[in-house]
Amino acid sequence: MSTLLSQANDVELALSAGPEHLRTEATVYVFGDGGYVRVKAGSNGFSRLVNRDGFQAGDRTLRPTGWDAEDSATSLPVMRRVGELLAKRKSADDVKRDIVAGFNEGR
Repeated sequence: MSTLLSQANDVELALSAGPEHLRTEATVYVFGDGGYVRVKAGSNGFSRLVNRDGFQAGDRTLRPTGWDAEDSATSLPVMRRVGELLAKRKSADDVKRDIVAGFNEGR
């Protein structure tokens, strides 16, 4: 299972992913038992979370990651799906297959 931080620590680390002037109004997601959950709705189109996408391959690095409005609409849903699969303890191969299938099916 991916490392669970306290919500406050997850938010703090996630917000460190961007310049200070973009943090206040960014949407923030934290990782929980079911994957990534939005805990703060933003108003500037930017999104932040602590990336755990390497966990299924044994990489335990926590990486604060941020997206602008375009990436929040396109890349972030993929990252949230990865989080959902990580929470279900899916293998790296299962995660890759699911993401590829999602792209092929237009989801």
